[in-house]
Amino acid sequence: MTTRTRRGQQTKEAIFQAALELFSQRGYDAVSIREIAGAVGIKESSIYNHYASKEEILEQIFQFFVARVQSARPSQAEARELLSYLSPEEFLKYLVMQVGKQLGEDMDKAARVIYGEKYRNARAKELYIETVFREPAGYYVHVFALMAELGLIRPVDFELYAEQYNYVLAALTEEYALADDVAPIVKKMLRNADFFARLLQSEQ
Repeated sequence: MTTRTRRGQQTKEAIFQAALELFSQRGYDAVSIREIAGAVGIKESSIYNHYASKEEILEQIFQFFVARVQSARPSQAEARELLSYLSPEEFLKYLVMQVGKQLGEDMDKAARVIYGEKYRNARAKELYIETVFREPAGYYVHVFALMAELGLIRPVDFELYAEQYNYVLAALTEEYALADDVAPIVKKMLRNADFFARLLQSEQ
């Protein structure tokens, strides 16, 4: 990698970070390209060497969020391995903590951007629905089915239970994104995991 290429990547990352910070604080519409350039310390025209538009920067934030969310959960093969020694409640709590580890400050900011834009931006709305509701619920359907296959929980309507579990988790996730102190929210997430695990195991 040449020095010029490395500098270009560093500048692009600095633009991304500045936009992420400003969008999360003030909202997408309230921030101009000029303000992003000023935060980075470059000319406004230099932004366009790295991003075609402000919309492209926003799309990059969306893609960053989706990639991190999807990489946070174990695959089905990994879940099977974990469930060989973890109980259902331990596994669900593990998922809460594992996703939490993947969040970090940048993910908190990206979540605020998406949550803030979902009523104004069609792409943000679709991403919100997909990453907060559809994709996680589908993941939990497979997880609960796997738990039943392994004899860890009773056979249930996996889709219904997955939707209900995820709806509570989604509400807590939005509360997490808005909270100054996230510790109480994490405790609620862990209690939710414990409650549903016990519910899934009842009447075995």
